[in-house]
Amino acid sequence: MKFFLSHKILIPLILLILIPSALLFFKSAFQGTSFDTRIKGLDTQINALYPKLGSYPPDVKDDSELKQVKNDWQTAVSEGENLVKEVPEKDQAYVHYQLGELYRLGHNLDAPQAFENSEKNLLLSINEDPNLIEAKFSLGSLYVNTSPQFAPKAEQLFLEALAQAKGNNDLLRAYDGLFFAYYYQGKLSQAKIYVDKALEI
Repeated sequence: MKFFLSHKILIPLILLILIPSALLFFKSAFQGTSFDTRIKGLDTQINALYPKLGSYPPDVKDDSELKQVKNDWQTAVSEGENLVKEVPEKDQAYVHYQLGELYRLGHNLDAPQAFENSEKNLLLSINEDPNLIEAKFSLGSLYVNTSPQFAPKAEQLFLEALAQAKGNNDLLRAYDGLFFAYYYQGKLSQAKIYVDKALEI
């Protein structure tokens, strides 16, 4: 005996099978786009903070501006902390770098635990993606600008970044970092080598 499903039953059955898969696909695609947008947005927030927090002390004209900068920094940190819990594994290294960079800038604000949080996130980033040169520049900068005792660690990071450098901008950043790393160790002849290399570019 042959058994036939009528189209009244067959079509809803097919839809029942296909719709959940389609919804899962579109949800995944939407989340990917959403994460990309949020990651780029966090980059924009970080770039906006550099003119004020790129050095110590912060480059602000008064207490009111300092308060606004602190609020902007805290907003960016909160977004980064939320984002790193949500992004897929492929984006973890970059978001850890972003958080590490934010806390490095926060170190220039004398924010509590900023050094420790920056170091932690940047080490995670480097461990997750050893080819992410930005994380090495950031951690090297954190070390070399905090205390001479960290200069040997900074030296190692800038040497690794130098080996990965692509283009003159990377080279100049590595040379600059190595100059300070050697200078703070009292290795003045080695520091001069990287000044000379920078001048050749």
